[in-house]
Amino acid sequence: MHEKEFVLIEGKKITLLELGKEIENITGRTLKVTTGEVRSWPSEAVVFDRKSNVNQVTYRFNDVNDIIDATIEVPRGFKDYDTDPVTVKLLTYIRRA
Repeated sequence: MHEKEFVLIEGKKITLLELGKEIENITGRTLKVTTGEVRSWPSEAVVFDRKSNVNQVTYRFNDVNDIIDATIEVPRGFKDYDTDPVTVKLLTYIRRA
């Protein structure tokens, strides 16, 4: 749906707030929370020799049930999702009825 615009963001280092604003600009919709909901993947926690972790951030819209999932990469021990940039690996628009 917005693949052409999403590709331009994938691979960049930006904050979650900046990513939320980019999503709003691309979709023309307002998000409930512009920093999204961060979830770590439990399977990533058992790999001790990795220098980074892969997490998922879910952005929800105010007016529709559709969501956008952002797969991000952060250094191990990363804590400050509000202000520090993350690497955007993949953006997926999920349409819900």
